[in-house]
Amino acid sequence: MKTLKRRFGFYEWASKYPLIISLTFQFNPYKEFKKIKAISGYFEYYYKFSDPILLVPNVKPIRIDRETRRKEKIIDLDGYKKFVDEVFQLLNYRNKKPIFVPVSLKFGINDIKSLANHYLKKEYFNIWFDFEGSAITKTKIARIRAFFREFDENDRLEDIVVYTTNIKREIISNIKREKSPASDVLASLIGSNLIGTNREPQRPTGPPLSAEELERLKKHKARLFDPKSYYYYRIDVMKVQEPQILMKKEYNAIVNSILLDNEFISQNNHFLENMTVKDYVVEKEMIKEYKNGELLKDLFVKNLLKF
Repeated sequence: MKTLKRRFGFYEWASKYPLIISLTFQFNPYKEFKKIKAISGYFEYYYKFSDPILLVPNVKPIRIDRETRRKEKIIDLDGYKKFVDEVFQLLNYRNKKPIFVPVSLKFGINDIKSLANHYLKKEYFNIWFDFEGSAITKTKIARIRAFFREFDENDRLEDIVVYTTNIKREIISNIKREKSPASDVLASLIGSNLIGTNREPQRPTGPPLSAEELERLKKHKARLFDPKSYYYYRIDVMKVQEPQILMKKEYNAIVNSILLDNEFISQNNHFLENMTVKDYVVEKEMIKEYKNGELLKDLFVKNLLKF
């Protein structure tokens, strides 16, 4: 049982706090297990540990072969839909928790539209956008917009609740630059009602780094979110107390989470007072500077969002 609890990230001391467990499969469950019922016991445990909401696992549609660097299909759209439906039924047995269904943003726009229509027919209105460690970019925004449009054209856009996770912290990151444009802070601007943890992609395999290179990488990763500009800054260029503590990965993540949460509150408060957030966001330095304001055009395309 201890191994199972660790696998789900459950600790007794934290049992009074919410634990939303998101799973992203990098394999085709039908090839591994033939039938989803073969792993129904796993989902019984998942149901007990994930609280207060449940997420049907996402399945990556494609993966990159580490040796050839070529794309390999893991699951097609029909298999994806079938998997979602079957797991939803398993989790929905005597269920008292909201169930969110996944949307992999690795699918192309036509598949995204088809998936949206499938969810409409099934009346799945709790939607989980899994960014799978990628940033909020033009292509991701376009796919989310296409998904929303299908619901909007069926007069059901107001019914959906959106949860986003696994967003890359920065849009692009260069170890030589003192600041990097934030990606995760944009989550609320693409229609997210709930926002989970962000994620950094794994470092590509290659020769081991020297001690000096490791230290540079550590400093590069230990950046702090600046809500005034929407940039992540290296700690050595910011006036912070106890910078060495912020170099620790766990502590750095906690501090940045607090900074992000506070900024989401500021965005929300501005919207409630002014019924728009555009005039608030447009003043952020990163929004103005990144590709000459291109993000602003993408984020506030007419009818993508209500604000």
